[in-house]
Amino acid sequence: MDRKIAVSTGVNDDGNSITLMMHDSNTGELLSFVSLETPEIEAIIEGLADHRAKLPDEVPRELDPGTRLKTIEDPIWRTKNIPETNSVLLALRHPGIGWIAAQMPKASARSLGEFLMKATED
Repeated sequence: MDRKIAVSTGVNDDGNSITLMMHDSNTGELLSFVSLETPEIEAIIEGLADHRAKLPDEVPRELDPGTRLKTIEDPIWRTKNIPETNSVLLALRHPGIGWIAAQMPKASARSLGEFLMKATED
């Protein structure tokens, strides 16, 4: 019989690190664990995201009607012009993932700005 592994995580009692645990799915036996500090956690998140982007079953390009997303209320955001590529950087801060940045052609940034202006009219 093949052993199936379940992975779980938890914040350590010190509140400053996370433990990643691997259990036998059938027995619940703890097989291994590792305690991770913030820089290691960030590196794993970034590495997983890079690998996920390479998988053939890509993240959907459109939101299906009724899709539920975990949202960040009033996120911190920053923008920056990038003249050498005639584009704009839009960065949003996710408290668990970090800064997520998109480099957008100016036409796309303008369309987004126009949409946001219309969406916020009273």
